[in-house]
Amino acid sequence: MRHVKRSIQQLRVNTINGYPFPSELGMGNIYHACLSYYAGPYAMLKLRFGGQHYEDGSKMLYTDINDAIDACVSGRNDYIIVYPGPWGVDELIDMSAKTDIHMIGAGGLTQDIGSSGPAYIVQTGNFHTIELGSWCEVAGLQIWNKSGYTAIHSNLKQGINVHNNFIRMSASAGICSGINIEGAYGNNYNRVEANKLHHYAGTAGGSCITTGNGTGIDTCRNEVVVFGGVTYDYGIFNNSPGGQANDNLITECGGTAGGGTITVGLQIRTDNGNSAMGNRIGVATGRGLAGGTANRSFVQNFDAHAGGAVAIES
Repeated sequence: MRHVKRSIQQLRVNTINGYPFPSELGMGNIYHACLSYYAGPYAMLKLRFGGQHYEDGSKMLYTDINDAIDACVSGRNDYIIVYPGPWGVDELIDMSAKTDIHMIGAGGLTQDIGSSGPAYIVQTGNFHTIELGSWCEVAGLQIWNKSGYTAIHSNLKQGINVHNNFIRMSASAGICSGINIEGAYGNNYNRVEANKLHHYAGTAGGSCITTGNGTGIDTCRNEVVVFGGVTYDYGIFNNSPGGQANDNLITECGGTAGGGTITVGLQIRTDNGNSAMGNRIGVATGRGLAGGTANRSFVQNFDAHAGGAVAIES
């Protein structure tokens, strides 16, 4: 077994004008998480990274995602590359005690919205699937939540970036199944963008995306698809003062006959604290939007009224 100490700069041979790239831009260590029973990819990674360590003594290659998280150092902008699944997990993938960690699915950032990458995680235990810390990023993953729990969750964290994931939701009454950026003060300046959330199982759900009432939380360019007879209370509930809920696509796929029901497509704050612009909400007339203030909070939103030809305000 090789045990070679290398710095992250030594592992990156590309340079721009003689300067190392991208380490000079603040990227920390890169860790690789790969299931050992995928013989081909694991053998390739083991040949390249097996037995090699960074200067802090941490390994480069792991077969458990939480072990890779444990190796990360807060504030260093470390990256975890997650290789093909299924990753069957029965515990929380927990980044909550760390900051500035980036978890990226290998091959998962090839689409404008969502992800069809091979890195997918199936939660079988009674836990949320992923718990985020401040200034953490999750992207390029496919995630299957456990009914009664949330796929991607945070509580009182800030600077979170959740984008380009595909979430297969198992619904449970009163529960946010997809992405829940929870909490009030301290839960600030987070962004949920370009994710695709697709209902899979269950007959009643709380919401698909929820934000708490921290400041400046944006939910933009997400696609929410509900069908199969399920009823969700909300497609997206953005409760953030100063937050934006723009350019989302939300559909109940034609209603209860093979489709689903979304009681309120998009809910924003009732005190005129945020706005909804450019959303397309394929639900019954009168159920597209709630909250906000007419003629102030809404611009160019459409539900199924008159075939989506008439803009709605509330």
